[in-house]
Amino acid sequence: MIYIAGPFFNSEQLALIEDIESECKKQGVEYLSPRLIGGVLKDMSQTERDKMKRDIYIMNVEGIRRASCVVAVIDDFDPGTMFEIGYAACLNKDIITITNKNYGLNVMLNEPVRCHTQSATDAICAVLNKNFIGAVVEVTT
Repeated sequence: MIYIAGPFFNSEQLALIEDIESECKKQGVEYLSPRLIGGVLKDMSQTERDKMKRDIYIMNVEGIRRASCVVAVIDDFDPGTMFEIGYAACLNKDIITITNKNYGLNVMLNEPVRCHTQSATDAICAVLNKNFIGAVVEVTT
C-alpha cells in the first residue's frame, strides 16, 4: 500500500492528487489518500476542527506506518507534506516525490527520496519497479 502525501487545498493541488489516485487505480496499486479519510480541516467549522485534528493526525501517521511507500507532491512546500516525508524517512520507507512546477529537491529531501518525477504515471511505475521516465532535477537549496 502507498500513502499519498500532498496539499489539496486548491483546484490545482487537488487535480494532481486525483491524478495520482487515478493512476493507482489504473495500475491496481492499493493506496491511502488522507483527503479521503477523516475529512479536510479547512472545510470544517472550528468546533469540528477542534474535535477532529488529533484523529486526523493519528490516522495519517498510522497510514504512513502501514504503507510500504510514500508518494509525495512537493509543490508549494506544504508543511504537512514535509512532515510526512520526514516521518517516512525516519521509518525507512521508500519515498517518491512529484512536482508539476519543476521544483527540485534540496539536500534534506534528495537523500531519502528514491525517485523524483513530474508524472503521476512515472511515480506509480517507480512504486511498481517498472521502467519509467523520471525527471532529472538538480539538487537545489
